[in-house]
Amino acid sequence: MWKRYKAYLSESPVHMFTGLAIPVTVFFWLLWLLSNLGLMRAGYVWQYFALPGDWQDYIHQFWSLVTYPWIHLNLIDFLINLLLLHFVGTQLEIYESHRRMFRLAWTGILAGALGFWVVYAGMPSWFADEPNPYLTGISVIFTAWLGYAGVRLAGYKVNMRLFGYWPWKGLAALFVLWDAVQLPLANTGGHAAHLSAMLGGALWALAVRGIQSKSPTRKSRLKVYESQKPGTEKNIDRILDKINRYGMDSLTEEEKEILYRESLRDNKRKN
Repeated sequence: MWKRYKAYLSESPVHMFTGLAIPVTVFFWLLWLLSNLGLMRAGYVWQYFALPGDWQDYIHQFWSLVTYPWIHLNLIDFLINLLLLHFVGTQLEIYESHRRMFRLAWTGILAGALGFWVVYAGMPSWFADEPNPYLTGISVIFTAWLGYAGVRLAGYKVNMRLFGYWPWKGLAALFVLWDAVQLPLANTGGHAAHLSAMLGGALWALAVRGIQSKSPTRKSRLKVYESQKPGTEKNIDRILDKINRYGMDSLTEEEKEILYRESLRDNKRKN
């Protein structure tokens, strides 16, 4: 069973992060339940692993910068976070390597913490209903991915089922608007972390775009794509077969470019 669990975690960033968040969250819920039943006093142990808003408290639990994303206190929020993490992550890993997605995730974790601290220090009145706020949740991971996709894959449209096709930039803008409106009203720390994580992801995308625009191989990759246009369908089948056999990390930059541009063309044809 342990081997299966390890194999599940190693399959993708989505599996890794959900595979960490679920057992950790369930563990703290069990402690809370046992505490309420009077069997032990451990209902607030989670606070030692959540990120405190006060810097003085953080100094005494510095490890919380790494542990806070895996803790969830509310079942509904937890389920929503898992669904959004899975949706955004599985869509993004079509185009990005697992290594970059891991780096984006940690960018979101760090940026989310920074945004939480800045808003708590600058606007303490917004935390009137939370005198000692703590930051928890994996939402900083998928919001960082969303911020990145909103810039890097801005023109690509995602199938939202009943809601039709949405471009990544539109989806990211919707989340930004929601968090910005809710910021001073409720869960201020969480919304501040979301906005900061999305900003971190967007800045990463702009950096990648800038590096690739200056790369001498950029034009050659586009030429490769153009030269393979007549056999596009055959090339796409070959690339998809390669993904099925060896995963996204096995693709070359040229193959990712072909897959990305063909997806854009396909979405334009559908609309």
